[in-house]
Amino acid sequence: MTIREKLQAALDNTGVKAFWRHRVEILGDENTDEYIVYTIDGDYERFYADDQTVLREATATVLYYCRSERFDTEAGRRAIEEKTEEILSALRAAGFTVPSGAFNSGDIDASGYDATIIECSYERVV
Repeated sequence: MTIREKLQAALDNTGVKAFWRHRVEILGDENTDEYIVYTIDGDYERFYADDQTVLREATATVLYYCRSERFDTEAGRRAIEEKTEEILSALRAAGFTVPSGAFNSGDIDASGYDATIIECSYERVV
């Protein structure tokens, strides 16, 4: 299984539609309250032995988008926090590390959706 497939499978377990690189418009999906966009940022050789790579680390960025008005109520904020924790748990269960947790960056692209950013990595022996 590739890193992208592993990440997609982990995000699919959250019940939020997840897209690689950019959101794809889906027929009948124009009223989506939340979605995820993720990118694979790199795949690096980390440790060597006898001039051979023995450990690689793939890094990824996961952006959880939800409608900005959901932040206007306590119930909305609580639901966002719970979904963010669910995403973090799904990533960790799939073997990803999330050293910095998640942070909200607001409506970064003026789309009416706030983005919560999660940076993660996956190490594997080669």
